[in-house]
Amino acid sequence: MVPVGAADHSCLLVVTTCDEDPLNGAGIFDCGVLVPDKKQVALKNLHVLDPVPGGQQGMQSFVIEMHDPLRMGRSDLVLEWGSLPRRTRVLVALDKHPAEKVGSLVGPGVRLVRSGRFDPKEGRRGSWGKRYHFESARPYELAPGANRTTVIQDVGLKPDGRAALVQLALPGRLRKAVQFSLVQRQGRKVVGGSTYRIEATGSGQK
Repeated sequence: MVPVGAADHSCLLVVTTCDEDPLNGAGIFDCGVLVPDKKQVALKNLHVLDPVPGGQQGMQSFVIEMHDPLRMGRSDLVLEWGSLPRRTRVLVALDKHPAEKVGSLVGPGVRLVRSGRFDPKEGRRGSWGKRYHFESARPYELAPGANRTTVIQDVGLKPDGRAALVQLALPGRLRKAVQFSLVQRQGRKVVGGSTYRIEATGSGQK
């Protein structure tokens, strides 16, 4: 349950410890180091998105920023479809990478399309004001797999990270809130990501 008046972006840090498996994080104050390295620590990000007014197909655009805490140079971007309606269209445009060809990330549930539907005013800056240049003319379109999960594998990361511009086209008015997650994964470790909740059309509560 998301409380009424919740911020558009909320973070929940969970820390557990016990005598049998004590947490030793003394002197570590950077969550980017603490969360990937300590199994007793977890961080949950939640973004609450307002519904698009009117009865037309709703469009939501946002930026997800990926980092390289394990210094692997690559990561997977995982979409967990959650309760998104079946006919939701999801497009993902990555910011330009000098060593990665357009279309090289095609795989199961991931295909390259031509689309000029990205709003040039949307999602050009990240959370810290950094400006990104996305391959918005040739985005990837995602389709859910059997387990309602789609993976863009081996996304190349630059030394200062990388970003993806994600656009959802919802198939009409939402009668109830929907929720989905975008997760960054390196190997078997989850190193970033957020859960997103889109409120029902006409809802004034979060």
